[in-house]
Amino acid sequence: MAIFPEGTTTDGMSIKRFHSRPFAATRQPGMWIQPIALRYGRNETPDPNAPFVGDDKLVSHLLRLLRHPGLEVQLALLPPFQAGDLDRRRIHLIP
Repeated sequence: MAIFPEGTTTDGMSIKRFHSRPFAATRQPGMWIQPIALRYGRNETPDPNAPFVGDDKLVSHLLRLLRHPGLEVQLALLPPFQAGDLDRRRIHLIP
């Protein structure tokens, strides 16, 4: 299962507040969370074509991505942790 705790997307220049409700599903004995950070762009510069923000429409966004074949996506696997006994309101605070 994948959750996106910000509940929205951004331009990649900041991280929005995480909502704790999606973490309620992790309150099972032995449940582990594997945090993954997605980043669109090369080097330290976020790609301006990737964000789906504001009044963006799905079709125009997809067409913009198709016209940008050099789009790079970086995945960072952060340290997994066991979440079964943690309060969902505290899970998003774990580094």
